[in-house]
Amino acid sequence: MTDPRLLALVEARTPLHRRLLEGEAGEQVIRRRMRESGAGDLETYCRRLAEDPVELEALVVAIAVPETWFFRYRASWEYLAEKLRDHPARNSGRSLFMLSAPCATGPEPLSLVATALHAGWPLERIEVEAVDVSAVAVATASRSAERPLPLREPLPPWAEMWFEHRDGGVVARPEILARIRFAHADLFAWSPEEGRRFDVILCRNLLIYLAPESRRRILDRCGRWLADDGVLLVGHADHDARSVEGFESVGVPQTFAYRRRRASADSTARPAPASPTRTERTKPRISKGGPAIAAPTAPQPPERRAVPPQVEIAPVGSSPTGPELGEARRLADLGRLDEAAVLAEAGLKHPGREAESLELLGSIRLAQGRLELASECFRSLVYLDPQHEAGLLQLALLAEHAGDRAEAARLRDRAARASRRSEADLNS
Repeated sequence: MTDPRLLALVEARTPLHRRLLEGEAGEQVIRRRMRESGAGDLETYCRRLAEDPVELEALVVAIAVPETWFFRYRASWEYLAEKLRDHPARNSGRSLFMLSAPCATGPEPLSLVATALHAGWPLERIEVEAVDVSAVAVATASRSAERPLPLREPLPPWAEMWFEHRDGGVVARPEILARIRFAHADLFAWSPEEGRRFDVILCRNLLIYLAPESRRRILDRCGRWLADDGVLLVGHADHDARSVEGFESVGVPQTFAYRRRRASADSTARPAPASPTRTERTKPRISKGGPAIAAPTAPQPPERRAVPPQVEIAPVGSSPTGPELGEARRLADLGRLDEAAVLAEAGLKHPGREAESLELLGSIRLAQGRLELASECFRSLVYLDPQHEAGLLQLALLAEHAGDRAEAARLRDRAARASRRSEADLNS
């Protein structure tokens, strides 16, 4: 069991959810950091965490392992290219402003630049801010024109011209890297230039790591930074109505794309003047200031909603399949959950599509607040595929909601092992 003193310290000094340090996987991270930092015992390590922001950052990075690759969730990039192609400012002479936070080791901000070029934006009018709390990740990203980054799936044909294949990975052409300004900073403390509003914010695989109040703070910041017609792209595990409060889905399945909720736009976004055009840069820049650790936040009373707090809704699918599942996803995005459930159940009858049907049906049952049925779906999914990371995480969250913290920790450990195994297979 993770020491309560350390849990309290991490919870007070970082935005991370304490569940990330609980269980065997969390204890392994702590032991590794103690060993690498030279702390001989837990009391010494707790004192170091309280006094040394660099070690606190190292622990945060070790917990929230960045999971990033080029053009992940292909449908979202095709949607973004179409949106940027039709953007009224494309022919206006102003720059396109995009934010990648966290940017990890660079594939996602580079994907943003390549997608904007594919959509017809001139290179000199594309501006990307890339922010990450990990100095190592930022340094790796800034050298992506020299050192290959791993490639987990083929590049879209339209993006090939901006990358060179080398040593099993790809390096970016220097001219697209030059359109990115990297910053080593905590997103809770970082702010864009005064008056800057972003046309695109890419914020993947961050929300799932955060405690509820921290999640709300990040979404509030994104809402204030996003342009009136801007789009927020989140990740597979971040995609549910509760986690993306203040935003609404754009209604395009498998894109995980959101816009500011129209009804609350006036209250969630402050007015800002038109963004100025930044002069062209010739090389990426890394901010010199170290990360600022977010201040502790006061706990908030739980909200009453159909889906209980701490239960994440899984994404509605990952790749196009038969007509039943495609239509089920569309109906789920529209909120027509009963009709979507009928079609998802029909998908179970087709060999080879059981896993996708179960994941989708489990997501729908969660959205309906029918937790026992959702649990059955995810248990069946994990029975079919014992290494299904999303299914294991959903079962862990459901177990935690039911009060079975030991089972939740066990399932998270399994999910972590499945993730590491998948990563090792891809890199082999």
